[in-house]
Amino acid sequence: MGTKSAGQRLACGLLFVLMASCVRLGVDLEGTAMGDTGPNHEDEDAGALSDGDHETSADATTPLHDADVTSEDGGVIVPDGGVTIQDGGVIVPDGGVIVQDAGTSSTAAGMFDTTFAGTGVHSETGYLDGNAFRVVLVDDRDRIYVAGQLQVDASDWGDMIVQRLHLDGTLDSTFNFTGTIVFNFTPFELFVGIALVPPDLIRLGGARTVVEDPLVLSLHEDGTIDTAFGDKGIGIKAIAGENYPRAMAVDPVDGSYYILGDDYGDTLYIVKFTSLGAVDSTFGNNGHIQLPPSTYGNALDGAVDENHRLVVVGNIRSAGRNDDSAAVVWQLLPDGTLDPDFAQGGLVILDDVGGTDVDESANGIRIGKDGSRYVTGSVTEDGRSDLIVWKFDANGDLVSAFGTAGAVRASIALGTSAATSGNRIAFDRDDRLIIAGGIHNTADWDIMIMRMDALGRIDRTFGDAGTLVVSDVLGAAGNDRVYGVAVSKGGPIFVCGSATGSDGALDAMLIRIN
Repeated sequence: MGTKSAGQRLACGLLFVLMASCVRLGVDLEGTAMGDTGPNHEDEDAGALSDGDHETSADATTPLHDADVTSEDGGVIVPDGGVTIQDGGVIVPDGGVIVQDAGTSSTAAGMFDTTFAGTGVHSETGYLDGNAFRVVLVDDRDRIYVAGQLQVDASDWGDMIVQRLHLDGTLDSTFNFTGTIVFNFTPFELFVGIALVPPDLIRLGGARTVVEDPLVLSLHEDGTIDTAFGDKGIGIKAIAGENYPRAMAVDPVDGSYYILGDDYGDTLYIVKFTSLGAVDSTFGNNGHIQLPPSTYGNALDGAVDENHRLVVVGNIRSAGRNDDSAAVVWQLLPDGTLDPDFAQGGLVILDDVGGTDVDESANGIRIGKDGSRYVTGSVTEDGRSDLIVWKFDANGDLVSAFGTAGAVRASIALGTSAATSGNRIAFDRDDRLIIAGGIHNTADWDIMIMRMDALGRIDRTFGDAGTLVVSDVLGAAGNDRVYGVAVSKGGPIFVCGSATGSDGALDAMLIRIN
């Protein structure tokens, strides 16, 4: 586990299945027939967040959070039916990258904390590669929530896992006695979003069954099922085809929930639930829409503003699977129709940025207090992806004062030739933007974190000139992928995703950045 230099890097339910020490409790929650065959998950990470291609993750929910609570990816704090949207910034001209191995430690701002969870990383191991924390949230009591997917045994493609931890990385035993709950409904399910509804409710978004029916599940603070929500604790929408979930977005005013995703790069979809867990029949076709234009692509993240407008980001391939992808930002009204006042008929298409045959993907979004839409993703030219951050106003126009003509690219800002990708965004307590993504070291992907302000300039007090790279999180060479990022009210940053373990498989992981 050698430490790499900056120069080297720049060059190159009622069914609980409790993992580890947890106990299995078995009660079927809306049972579903299970066949011998399951969904085709070959390209579930096609464009995965840290792959520098077209992100896929999900982590993710809205940037909605209480101003003095937390910033989080995929997670939303919904106090009494509403939250304030915290603004954020971004910044970036030149700067460096500090590469820190998981075995080194520092108390400086923007440094990997090796004291977290005793070893510097909290992880969960399952079978093969079906293990990842897809979303992280920190509440106003500094309790950490992570949720995602864990492959409990070889017979499953994955089960839904949620955990609650203390700030030091130890599991909170007041949550289901062990700090962990794993839901095993069917051969495949996962969580991609978390929301907290005071005083004591936890809402989790994702999908289940071999065709991934979108769902929202509700728990009490102690981990027991909130049977008053939906149908005995769960709201679910059956949709034909495979519907891989990428993110959950929450309306900060009325508390409604949106699950968004795609059919593994084919049809893009959104499902809407009310704050009480019922499918919202006023949205699209009985609670469900397919995002236009009808083409190949991915719906990767979403956020809702205080005017109930849902903003979704992702990518499309207009001419078919083999076409280069274009980044897209959609804005929808509460009934699921495109907002005619946003950009060109409700969407922005960013195609061939900087040249022809260029792949673009919009992977993560957060909305600032002033209504600005901050979007991160990647632009891929000549086989090398480049992290990018765009800033749009509420009308869908690029904010020219941000970076260069409304955008910041890592290759220019950092002077690096390494492949990079922006995956998720969070705001810190000082309204700075935290960009979490990946950087390629010529062999595999490492974690990269950047801190920026609202003008597109790197905050040079963070890490090394605004950027931190953490490699080999679990001590083994291989891909480390980012799916979620959150900031506690005290300042530490939490990054979740998956990391390569000693056996070469991917484990779910959570790290802390001071």
